[in-house]
Amino acid sequence: MNNLKTEQNEIMKTNKVLKSNNLPSRLPFFPTVITIIALDYWNAPQWLWGMLGVLFLLWWITSIINIATQKEVDLFKKDKK
Repeated sequence: MNNLKTEQNEIMKTNKVLKSNNLPSRLPFFPTVITIIALDYWNAPQWLWGMLGVLFLLWWITSIINIATQKEVDLFKKDKK
């Protein structure tokens, strides 16, 4: 019985991954480009361009501030013996 449980555990291993909040900040290039292409394709009104432009400007500013102030932490520290 116990042997069966260890076999199941070996088969159904879970992968450990980093949380998204542990990853370094990135600049929002892709969302900005896709939004510009979509607004141009659908001939969006100028007020929508302006509103989204302000939102993206704020997003870019906060991203740059986060990158400038982030501190890198080593999650996989080597054990000192």
